[in-house]
Amino acid sequence: MDRKTLDAVSMYTREQASRESSFNAFDMNVQRDLLRSITGRMLDENLGLTVTGKDAFLVRSRVTLHTLLPKIEEWHQLSQHNTYRERFPWIDNIAEISDKTTRDRLDDRLVDMLHRDDTERIWLAPPEIMSWDNVDGFKFRTPKADVVPELNLRSYFEDKYRPQTEVTITHLRRDKIFARSNKDDADVDRWRVYQCIHADIDDGSDRFILDEGQWYRIDPDYAAELADFRASLPPTAISLPDYDDDDEAKYNDRAAKHSQLRLMDKDLVKGIETEARSRIEVCDLLHTEGAFIHVKRYSGSSTLSHLFSQGAVAADNMRFNPEFQNRVAEKYPSIILSNGRFNADQHEIAYAIIAKPGNDDVQLPFFSLVNLRLFTNIIRRTGYSKITLTIIPNRRA
Repeated sequence: MDRKTLDAVSMYTREQASRESSFNAFDMNVQRDLLRSITGRMLDENLGLTVTGKDAFLVRSRVTLHTLLPKIEEWHQLSQHNTYRERFPWIDNIAEISDKTTRDRLDDRLVDMLHRDDTERIWLAPPEIMSWDNVDGFKFRTPKADVVPELNLRSYFEDKYRPQTEVTITHLRRDKIFARSNKDDADVDRWRVYQCIHADIDDGSDRFILDEGQWYRIDPDYAAELADFRASLPPTAISLPDYDDDDEAKYNDRAAKHSQLRLMDKDLVKGIETEARSRIEVCDLLHTEGAFIHVKRYSGSSTLSHLFSQGAVAADNMRFNPEFQNRVAEKYPSIILSNGRFNADQHEIAYAIIAKPGNDDVQLPFFSLVNLRLFTNIIRRTGYSKITLTIIPNRRA
């Protein structure tokens, strides 16, 4: 089995069983893993012995020159069936688009929408986790170019293409975005513009997502299911200030001056692993009533998926790691412990996402929604019942 795990950093994995096994023997998480290829035994040995499915169809079968054509016709007929959905209904939830004709058509649709300034569901964001305390802003040319504090399509077009109808898919694949350090004039990272585009596009009855340079087909029912889950998470009742700071660290420090909030940002505690490097941030802000608040500036699916994962890892350690729990309780015993023990059900796990400058809301990328549901369910299974998701308005121009 070959699969791709959709996480803060996408992982490609190949697993092979030492002997014939069931599908459940493989360590696949159907909520966030994409099945890329699989090899198995055919149920009808008259059709073949083993089969591998990916972009091409590879089968081991006993044939002669006279039986080859009828077999090909049978295989083709089977390929039109969807009976696999009875046992594996999740297969079509997310499908990576490998067909070049389809990708080219979607690229054309993307460029057409950019030309018409139909960009409500198209935006730019770094394709990986950013260390914001080391980033001054972004630019589209180097070495001499204007620096913008946040990535956005308007700045890209104004800097490179006037009018924006001049942009082509070749430009998007060729042009670069540079992240500039706030310590010197060096570039701390760079990506192709196409890598940074997040797009959510309807094409007929199908819905497609462009994420980190790859197109995916999304089942509409699955997309609606994730949207409903996100809507089911309430915002926290805790009063958090609007964002009007240079970076996350300064925001957390300012928020912690509130009498009911304690600063935990970068306060690392040893996790379950015994290695010294396995240190975990409990949360960014700790409320006196026991809420663990995790704060992150919005910057694409990688950053948000990392935020949701961080919250789940910290919650798990607080629940099951006595050493971790005791280290946190040493500082704030009245907040962490109740009658001398930690009760997960009395603590809130609060995710707080800082919107883009001048915005009060955030449109969560599709793959962030996938990971939000995954990690929320993990947290709930460990005993926490109150999980919230709050958008922090950004007052920066």
